[in-house]
Amino acid sequence: MSDDAVFPEFVKDLLAVEDKRRETLEARGASVITVSGTLVTLLVALGAFVPNRQGFVLPDTTRAPLSVAVIAFVVAALLGIATYVPQRVRLTDPNALAELLPGYWPKGREFALKKVTATRLEQLTVLQKGNDWKARALLAAVVGQVVAVGALAWAVLVIL
Repeated sequence: MSDDAVFPEFVKDLLAVEDKRRETLEARGASVITVSGTLVTLLVALGAFVPNRQGFVLPDTTRAPLSVAVIAFVVAALLGIATYVPQRVRLTDPNALAELLPGYWPKGREFALKKVTATRLEQLTVLQKGNDWKARALLAAVVGQVVAVGALAWAVLVIL
C-alpha cells in the first residue's frame, strides 16, 4: 500500500467497523424483542390459566410485581424495536456529482483520495451518531428486561 493510501484505507476500515457495529446492535435488538415478546406471552397465558385452577388464588401482593414485569417487558421490546429505526444517510446527489467531476478529473489521484476520504469521514460521523443512539436504546432495553425478570422473580417468591 502506498503512503498516500494509508489514511483513506484507515477511514474506509473505520466505516466498515461502524457498519458491522450497526448490524450487531440491530441483531441484539432483535434478541431483546424475541425474549421480551415470548415472556410477555407466557405471562399473559399464565394470567389466563392460573385463575381457572381449582382452589388456587393468586395473592393480591403479586399484582404489582406482575404488572411491573409485563410493562417492563413491553417497554424492553419497544426499545429493541427502536434499534431498527432507520438512520439518516448522507447520499451523494448524482446530478451534483456529475457537475463536479469534470472539474475534479484534472486534479489527480491525491486530490481524489483526499476528497473521497473527507466524504467518508462525514459518513462515519453520521453512522457513529446513529449507532450510539441504537446502543443507548439497546442498553435501556436490557435494563428493562432485567427489571422485568426481577419483578417476575419477586412475584414468584410471593407465591411460594
